[in-house]
Amino acid sequence: MGAALHLAHAEQTPPVQRNRTKGKGGGGSDRYDALIRRVYADKRQTSESRDLILLMAWLAHRDPDRHDTDLGFWERAGNILGRYTINGREKPRLADLIASDRPRYEIEHRDAIWQRRACAAPMIRRDGECGKHATAHADRIDTNGWHWPIWYCNRHAEWGRKHEAAYREARKTAPAPIPNRGGLLPSYFTLKSSDEGWINVYEWACTWTWNRSWKPPEPYGLRADDWPRTDAEEEVETWEPPTLRLVVANGELVGL
Repeated sequence: MGAALHLAHAEQTPPVQRNRTKGKGGGGSDRYDALIRRVYADKRQTSESRDLILLMAWLAHRDPDRHDTDLGFWERAGNILGRYTINGREKPRLADLIASDRPRYEIEHRDAIWQRRACAAPMIRRDGECGKHATAHADRIDTNGWHWPIWYCNRHAEWGRKHEAAYREARKTAPAPIPNRGGLLPSYFTLKSSDEGWINVYEWACTWTWNRSWKPPEPYGLRADDWPRTDAEEEVETWEPPTLRLVVANGELVGL
């Protein structure tokens, strides 16, 4: 498939033996069933990550061609997802889905504090905030290293400038932000080549999606399961991911 993802071969994880109860119509569950259940219960999933993880689970556990050593794991994924043309360039859909899961921190602009745009300056003659329509904002950094806006109106521009100065000073010693996007692929699947393999996967995808400046989020790692939880997050169930294998030939990753 030309210039595409240089990865190959999923290593099938042996399924858990079914434990059927005679006469009761019951049945056990292999790891594929458990993986699918976890995907649909995982509130961190986006439509992109869910689609890709479900496909990867099927390829690793159910695809009739999964034992074909001439047809690599990522090649099968790429064939199913296909390619499309944009600005005269043919592009693999697989790259879009992987790049959307790149581990990173993004400022949450959809939060109510961004939408409200009300001046937060405290009032002197009455309790509470100003509340007038804000025309600008400063930033603050919380203990997660996340950035949040402090809105202010024209009347309280001086108050806002003090917060802007405080923010510039805080950035000098602020902790690295805890990632809040991506990192689900390594949480559901491991590579025998460890994090280095996943870095290669994400870097490949980013070369197709104009995110070439992406770097692994230090010091938190690539797996969303390993990132420190915030107070608003729910506990994520313990999970042992299936293992995929990278194949290298002549110093190059073999694949699509």
